[in-house]
Amino acid sequence: MSKKIILMWVAAAVIVISAVAYLAYAGSRVNVSRQTPKPSLKFSIVSCDKELSKIPPRAYPPQEILKISRPKNNLLVEAYVKASCTGMEISGDYEIRGDDFLIVKYKNKGGNIFSNCRCTNRMIFEIKDLPQKDYKVILERQK
Repeated sequence: MSKKIILMWVAAAVIVISAVAYLAYAGSRVNVSRQTPKPSLKFSIVSCDKELSKIPPRAYPPQEILKISRPKNNLLVEAYVKASCTGMEISGDYEIRGDDFLIVKYKNKGGNIFSNCRCTNRMIFEIKDLPQKDYKVILERQK
């Protein structure tokens, strides 16, 4: 009987050690995924921004970055673009080039290019969970 008891203890020890090893491995995988979230973009636009539209058209270029801020682990870029006010859709994207260049991109879709109506649209690029670095931010129009 003593051999049976010893075998039962050995089997129980193997099961416990296997369970602990599995839980430690599964726990380390969960922690790694929590530590490195993938950056995501939230893009919004204020069409024909009244505050910016008061500035004379020749006082500033047709596109420009207004403000860059770093709330928490996010990067917030505000920019403007002058565009047709008739049916224009503007979309945004971003790209990291090299180690320190952040390109915020916008694309105009539709609109009447022959319209005399032009207005200034405020674009807001909020990139969440972007690694902390001193980026050189560039505004670029996509074709």
